[in-house]
Amino acid sequence: MYCLQLLRGQVDLVPEYVGSGLGYYTLADGASEELAAIEVTGDGATNAANLQQALTLAGVDATVLGISAGEDTNAAVVRADTSTELGITKMSDLAAHQDDLVWGIPPDCASNPLCKGAIEAYGITYPPKELVELAACDAPIAEALNQNAVDFAWLCSTQPQIAQYGFVVLEDDLDTQPAENMAPLVRNDFLSVDPAMRGWVNAAANYSQPVAIGDVMRSFAAGEIVGSRHPGFAVGERVMGSCS
Repeated sequence: MYCLQLLRGQVDLVPEYVGSGLGYYTLADGASEELAAIEVTGDGATNAANLQQALTLAGVDATVLGISAGEDTNAAVVRADTSTELGITKMSDLAAHQDDLVWGIPPDCASNPLCKGAIEAYGITYPPKELVELAACDAPIAEALNQNAVDFAWLCSTQPQIAQYGFVVLEDDLDTQPAENMAPLVRNDFLSVDPAMRGWVNAAANYSQPVAIGDVMRSFAAGEIVGSRHPGFAVGERVMGSCS
C-alpha cells in the first residue's frame, strides 16, 4: 500500500525494514528472474543496497537512505514453560511438536515468504493444525502468548514483552530471517540529468567508478522527509544525494 502512496505522491518518505522490504520484491511468487536473483542476507548494509536495486528493477522511483545502527528482527517465540516441557529452543525443534501447539500467526502469513516460507523451511505444515490469526509484532499477540491463548508467536526482537514475560526467542538455525535495520525510503521528487554523466559511462579513469554496461545509471535526487525513525533525518528536512 505504501508503495502506491509513494508513487502517487501522497507521501514522500516511509520507514522500511530493509530485509522485509527486499523480500517483498525478491521472494514473492511471480518475481522476475532478475528480482529473484537478488539475495536477501543477514547483513543490513547489503540488504539496503539490494533493496535499492530491487526498487529500480520494480520501477519504484525511490531512494533508500542510510540504515539505522540497530535492528528489529522477526522473532519466533514461545513461553518458557513450553520451551522446558517440549525441549524447544530453536525453530528446527518445532516440527516434531507442531500439532501440540496453538500457533499465533499474522493474517498475511500465507502471502509473506518470510513467514510461510520460514515455517515450511523447517518442515512444518502450513497452515498449522491449530491457528489463531494475530498481527505480528503487536501487543495483542504477546498478551495471547502470555495468557496461554497461543503457544507460538511471531514478535519483533525489540518488543518489551519478551523480557517482561520471560519468553524464549527461538534460534533461527536455518537463517530464514534477514537483517532488519530500518532505513528511510524517500520518493524522488527531482532527478538530475548532468553533463557529468557522459564521463561516468567512460571507461577511462575518472573521479568515480565508471558505470558499467548493464548497471543502473547514477543520478542525483532530491525529496522531502515526512516521516522517519532515523535520528539523523528529521521530518520536514529536504534531502538530496546520489541515486543508483
